[in-house]
Amino acid sequence: MKMRTIVFSMGVFSVSLVTAAAQDQKLLPVAPFLAQVPSSGHWTITLKHSSELGPNGLAAPPTPPRIDEPLSIDTIQYGGVSRVTLNFQNAPPVQIDRKGDYYIRQTSTGVQLFGTGNGPLSFFALDGFLFAEWVRQEGAAAFQKVVQYKGVTCFYYQNQKPETEEDPTNGQEAWIDVHTMLPVAAKDDGIEADYQFHGPPTSPPQLSPEEARLIQARENALQIQSSIR
Repeated sequence: MKMRTIVFSMGVFSVSLVTAAAQDQKLLPVAPFLAQVPSSGHWTITLKHSSELGPNGLAAPPTPPRIDEPLSIDTIQYGGVSRVTLNFQNAPPVQIDRKGDYYIRQTSTGVQLFGTGNGPLSFFALDGFLFAEWVRQEGAAAFQKVVQYKGVTCFYYQNQKPETEEDPTNGQEAWIDVHTMLPVAAKDDGIEADYQFHGPPTSPPQLSPEEARLIQARENALQIQSSIR
C-alpha cells in the first residue's frame, strides 16, 4: 500500500511539472519588455567572458574579464543619487557617484567630475541595465521562447548583429524574469552579465563635501555662461 502511494504521488508530481512547463510556453512578452530601472534599488552584476569552443569541440569554462574590465559592478541608487562600485581582479575598486548629469569618480588623488558617459569607465556606470537595454527596442522581434534559466522562468531574447572585423562577436542574448521583468542575465560582445537584485536601500548614498563642492562649482559656472549669452 505504501509503495502504491509513493508511485501515485510521483505520478502526480510529474503531471504537475508537465502542466507547469506547458503553461510557461504559453507566456508571451509584452511592451515595454524590460522593467524600468528602479529609482530606489540595489543590484550586483557579475561579468565574465562567454564560453568558447575549444579544439576538442567542448565549451571551455568562462574566463574572467580583461584586466581593464571589472569583475563585478555594484549599483545603489536612491533619491536621485547613484553609487556604482567597480570591482577588479588585480586593482583597487573604483567608485563612481552619479547625480543628475554629473559623474564623479573617486581616485587615489581625489575626485574627478565629468559629464554623462565621458569619463573613464563611465560606460559601466551609465543609467540602465547593462547589456540588456536593447530588449526594449527589439522586443517581440527578438523573443525566442520561454526557458528555465538559473532556476528562473525567463523570456529568452536573441538579437543577431552583422559581424565585422572590428566586432567579430555578432550576437546579443538576454534572459528576463517573466514575473518581475528584471534581467536575470545578458550577453553582448562576448561578455556575460549575471544579475542579482538585493533589498532596496532606505537612504541615498552620501556625497562627500568635495563632491558636493565640485557639483556646485560646475552649476555656478553654467549659470554664469547662461547669463552672458
